[in-house]
Amino acid sequence: MRTTALTMTGFRGFRPSWLGKASTFVQVVGVILILVAAGLVMTAFHTAHEAGWVDFGQVQAIDLSWLVRPGSVQSSLFTGVLGIQAKPVLVEVVGYLAYLIPMTLYLFAPARTSAVSPATASTARVNA
Repeated sequence: MRTTALTMTGFRGFRPSWLGKASTFVQVVGVILILVAAGLVMTAFHTAHEAGWVDFGQVQAIDLSWLVRPGSVQSSLFTGVLGIQAKPVLVEVVGYLAYLIPMTLYLFAPARTSAVSPATASTARVNA
């Protein structure tokens, strides 16, 4: 029982330095999720081409074979987690960026504040 109490006290005091504030943690996780989701968009365009649904934009856009070496663990991570292919075509890259850019801007956009305070809004409803 005493060991459990000491262990719990130790875990309570543990705080990784990179977590910092909760907002920083949420932004880091948000970026990772945006990269994964953009990879899903890229994979969807790749699959749509294989199915014969998308026949335009099939020119190789960039050669990432130096980064995503087929058959390596690194390739499995980039392709499996982020959806990045070794030789993506134009429509895949456009789809990736079309998702990545607006979602990243939305994540890092400053929070909007309401022009009307909640107290004023409730008073306006009562008086109307």
